[in-house]
Amino acid sequence: MSYPRGEETTPFTKQLKAFLEARGFAVWMDEEGIAGGADFMSAIGAAIKASRGIVAVIDTKFCGSTYCNDELAMAKGNGLQLFPI
Repeated sequence: MSYPRGEETTPFTKQLKAFLEARGFAVWMDEEGIAGGADFMSAIGAAIKASRGIVAVIDTKFCGSTYCNDELAMAKGNGLQLFPI
């Protein structure tokens, strides 16, 4: 799941993750999928490469985030389905 961190976005993203998991989808989210001290960009890249699709929680902060845009570019480059919200 790709999203910009923030007071509004992070709680929504956690609710969306729970919603999708309750319906049988495996959802990877950086807050839970990266061990302390790990290279977070490498961990995110590995998660994207192992995925079949990416859910992007898009708002104005997302559009201005280099990290979020890099995640979408990597997903596109790996032929993943994109699910924008």
